[in-house]
Amino acid sequence: MAKKEAKLYAKKMKDYERKLARYEDRKKAYDVAMLKYQEEVSTFDQRHEEWAEGLEKQELNFRASPEFKAYLAKKEKSQAARFKLYEEQMAAWERLKEQRLTEYEEKYADQIVGSKSLSMQYLYRINQLGWINCDRFYNIPAEEKMNLAVADDDEEKEEIFIVFKDIKSMMKAQRQPTTNAYLTQAVPKNAAIRIVGIKVKNGKAHLAIKDTTAGASTMHELNYQPTNLKMIRQALQNLDVS
Repeated sequence: MAKKEAKLYAKKMKDYERKLARYEDRKKAYDVAMLKYQEEVSTFDQRHEEWAEGLEKQELNFRASPEFKAYLAKKEKSQAARFKLYEEQMAAWERLKEQRLTEYEEKYADQIVGSKSLSMQYLYRINQLGWINCDRFYNIPAEEKMNLAVADDDEEKEEIFIVFKDIKSMMKAQRQPTTNAYLTQAVPKNAAIRIVGIKVKNGKAHLAIKDTTAGASTMHELNYQPTNLKMIRQALQNLDVS
């Protein structure tokens, strides 16, 4: 029995020594790997910076290469050609639109200019300005805004619009029966504006245009003149003309 136990003990000791030797070999390899890892970690930032610089240098070299420059030139030429074509198409469209508007104005001038409702429909149709109300200027302090009044000195009903030149937008003035005036509220002081009025008098449309600045007068007077469709259209265009 003792002999058998001694033999088993010897076998287990031999297994232990073999495992211990294997552990020590692995421990040495681990220590070598850890030392290498620590060295790599300590130099990572420097190597990463060198890598980034090398990548940037490669990119610069690529962008300076004849092949890339040829590609850019071809791309710019193609873009310029497309843009030129677009400009030509837009110019042709503008010419066609102007031609069609002129033909329409000549054909229906008597019908539309003689009717306030039709004149207003035409004005709304050709208007390319943005429509706004007094809320558009909510972020401007109250002390920097004012009410703008336009005198109403006859029995005819006018349509009054305030065109804000800087933002190319338009606001409709509201008639005030108690004051014989059209009023627009919360207008920024010193804003560059164009007052446009239209009405029908004696069966013919009349137009008034006044370029001014908000605050230039407490009550604006308008001078109405017989009009045609082209003049109505121009009243909402050429806003740089003062």
